[in-house]
Amino acid sequence: MKYRKHALRMLAAIAAVFSLASTATGQQPSPLEQARAEAAAGKFAQAQEDYRRLLQSNPGNSDALGGLADALEATGHWREAMPFLTRLIEMQPRNSSRLLQLARMKSWQTETRPEALELFARALQADPKNEDILVSYAEVLSWSRATRPQAKSYYEQALRRNPRNLRALDGQAQLLAWGGDSDQALGLYDEVLSTDPSNVGALRGKAEILNWRGRHEEAKVLVTRAMQTAPTDERAITELARADYGLRHYEEARQEMAQVGTPSPETEDLQRGISQALGTYVELGYGLRRNRGRLDYDQMESLVSTRLGSSNRIGLLYQPTFFRTQQQDFHSNYFAVMLDSEPSEKLNTHAEIDGEQYFGAPPQADGTLDLRYRVRPSFQLEAKAQREIADDSLLSTRGELVGGLFLGQVRSNLATVGGSYSSREKNYDVSLSYSDGIYTGRNLDSNRRWSLDANIGKSLHSYHPYLRIAYAMTYLSFDHDADFQPGAAPSRITGGYFSPTRYLLNSAQVFVSHDLGRRVRWDAGGTLGVQNSETTFSSFSKAQFASTFAAHLTWALNSKNEFRTGYDFLDVYNAFHRHLFRFSWRHYF
Repeated sequence: MKYRKHALRMLAAIAAVFSLASTATGQQPSPLEQARAEAAAGKFAQAQEDYRRLLQSNPGNSDALGGLADALEATGHWREAMPFLTRLIEMQPRNSSRLLQLARMKSWQTETRPEALELFARALQADPKNEDILVSYAEVLSWSRATRPQAKSYYEQALRRNPRNLRALDGQAQLLAWGGDSDQALGLYDEVLSTDPSNVGALRGKAEILNWRGRHEEAKVLVTRAMQTAPTDERAITELARADYGLRHYEEARQEMAQVGTPSPETEDLQRGISQALGTYVELGYGLRRNRGRLDYDQMESLVSTRLGSSNRIGLLYQPTFFRTQQQDFHSNYFAVMLDSEPSEKLNTHAEIDGEQYFGAPPQADGTLDLRYRVRPSFQLEAKAQREIADDSLLSTRGELVGGLFLGQVRSNLATVGGSYSSREKNYDVSLSYSDGIYTGRNLDSNRRWSLDANIGKSLHSYHPYLRIAYAMTYLSFDHDADFQPGAAPSRITGGYFSPTRYLLNSAQVFVSHDLGRRVRWDAGGTLGVQNSETTFSSFSKAQFASTFAAHLTWALNSKNEFRTGYDFLDVYNAFHRHLFRFSWRHYF
């Protein structure tokens, strides 16, 4: 758009020069010169009237046709300008500048875009060395994945003629970014910005890549710079909204997207995300666990979640679960209230209060408080306190009545502190956490447990798809081995849930996520490693195989409904071999 306006200003200036020359010689300006002078002075409405009068007397006046089209376009009435350009092109079929002007206009509407591509081809045939035509044609071709190879060819032709063509460099970088080569694209954008620090296309394109990579603070700074030059650029406004969405500034993102015209396929996912983040939803789900018959379950779920003020979301959850064991079957009812808050730009909190009731057993109350403080964009601290069920056996889950004495319902009571650091320039991250606390149960000996977790990873690919590999280490220690059923353990140690006295896990990890189109998101990850576990009956020096795998898919059926499914496999801690499946439907209001 800015290139068209620049051309109009140049034409108007030339017209003004001719008009001044006529005045200086004492000649009365002709009606055509008068119309041009009015357009040069910004009096487009009067210029349009003058051009129309000229066309009434001479419908074939090419100067009047072109001048009227320019004046209409300058006032935003480009749809009205198109018939006059069409008549002019019929008279001058090899007028490359007018072919380019009409092609640009027709490219702005999906239904006329095929006609625009034909006009671009005709303009290029009339003037094959014209950089403006090459780049403009490539820009429109780049909007469709099927024609991006052709767009790449035209960008390369333009750059061969002029290696410093900033529009061509911008366009080539955009193609690289869309094709998954975002690192090379960033290099091209930086090359453009070294020459023109206020280049809107490069600032906007670099911000888009940074948004993809989750570097929303940096993206927002770049887009703000771009909007100082082009405050109404809709693509820049969109990237600003995407940055605010990533920073959880949902209301600001909504207001920014309200400035963008009719939503396009490119912004559909962002519009949907903002609407969902600010809305209320209901989720109904079903899950099952299969654990070699030791403690299988089928679980139903209903969740209602809504915004509470500008920075809070509250959720109410109900889960009835039906357990099956080798000894007996039983069921439970679980209720939870969850509150997610963002008190400040740097602090996020999650609080949860929940309770669980098993038939014939005392009710239990649990809870979680999780605080995450971002010291700076690359460094985050976390503190967490949590009390939750240890659902490893009949005794630890529901509890058992032995000799008139109720035993069991084990709970872990743990506090965790940790931190993480990420280098976004070099695409690696490190995290370290320490947890400590006790496991407790009715009429069971308490059991202290402490653990250390470390993880170091690197992103091999930042987008389309995202790919991360990592090394992870977990070490935990219990005071004693509580893996005994009542009556089988020494009298002072009763437990019935798995807890080795020492445990070490070393594993390699891989995680990948990818958008399969604009409505389907998929991710998968797995670990392979070695575990060393010490219990009453096993030696710590005996290494064994350990593995996990998980895959999840989210399908946005439309703006109001999502289908989610997931599968998780767990074979770690020398005790668990679980398959978990989950299916859910979420509806937004």
